[in-house]
Amino acid sequence: MINAGDAEGLMAIAADNLVFLDEDGHRMPRAIMIDRLTAGQKRMEISSVYGQRWDDVGWASFNYTLEERFLNRDVTLRGTASIVSRRNEGGVRMIHMVHNSLEQTA
Repeated sequence: MINAGDAEGLMAIAADNLVFLDEDGHRMPRAIMIDRLTAGQKRMEISSVYGQRWDDVGWASFNYTLEERFLNRDVTLRGTASIVSRRNEGGVRMIHMVHNSLEQTA
């Protein structure tokens, strides 16, 4: 959905109470997060996916590379993200929490 710029599709699986946390613990409202992820031309690739499910709750973690055009230059961001989701009454898995941490170099 990110690569396709599908904000509506992403919003449809984002729970109303979705919490998005960045590496510093800042919370971002879901509409702003989804707009930032889907606006403009972006290309995200994920790797090293791990996860588990318990009844209606599941989690996944993965590494990502996000390429985008920002302030008239090409930018590549790398990091790790974790997602917690829960299946709703209609059977759709809804995202309830996203934690994002950018790759750091020392």
